[in-house]
Amino acid sequence: MKYGISVSEGCIASPGGLIYYKLARTSAPGRRPLIIFSHEIGCTHARGAKYARPLGEYGCHLLTFDFLGGGAHCRGGVPTTEMTVLTELRDLEAVLDAARAWDFADPERIYLMGASQGGFVSAACAARRAGELAGLILLYPGFTIRQVMRRRFGSLGNVPDTFELNDWITLGRPYVEAVWDYDIDADIRAYTGPVLIIHGSEDPVVSGRDVRRAAGLYRDAELHVIPGAGHGFEGRDVSEAVGYIESFIDRTGRENRAAV
Repeated sequence: MKYGISVSEGCIASPGGLIYYKLARTSAPGRRPLIIFSHEIGCTHARGAKYARPLGEYGCHLLTFDFLGGGAHCRGGVPTTEMTVLTELRDLEAVLDAARAWDFADPERIYLMGASQGGFVSAACAARRAGELAGLILLYPGFTIRQVMRRRFGSLGNVPDTFELNDWITLGRPYVEAVWDYDIDADIRAYTGPVLIIHGSEDPVVSGRDVRRAAGLYRDAELHVIPGAGHGFEGRDVSEAVGYIESFIDRTGRENRAAV
């Protein structure tokens, strides 16, 4: 059976300001799984919209939101030069806190879903809030941010106050300082819950080798590679990714019920 969806919007208060969100709410009865989507660097909540209808028809709520300073078009009034992976971690934790209080969401079936840098931040959040999550979904996760920044600048002394990243977004020195010594591997190892990683075989940003390495560090991870997909999914790649996500939610839901 396919369920309908309704879309609403609002703001969530956080230490950094008001976080704008959109909620695609499934019409499936009872408390339903809630997926919290974290977008890529330089993007907005809209990057998660393509997943809203298929996941809602399956019976899941999808919450997408703008990181404060996460992109030039993100709402919240925070400049991109003030954004770091740590400010995004703070934002995601505030969103998780708010979402757990919604009476239409099943508190035992909350999932974090992050794309690229949003995957990095979701992984960091999962390590800290593991007991509140049913699982972690990572789309072409950007676990190599530290290596990229170190290769570019060589030392923190070479980092300017502001700089352009791939003609895509203007970042500030705090962005580099936050990742320079950040050990994302420690966060990966710390999260022992189920993980789904979906990657594109033609991703020019995150290598398959790096994704396979990360999958090997998790205690319970399944990895799927979509042939021909790049750094970002569209069209049939989205449909394939949604199939993996639905199977993952179904499997982890059964495991959670069996453990009760």
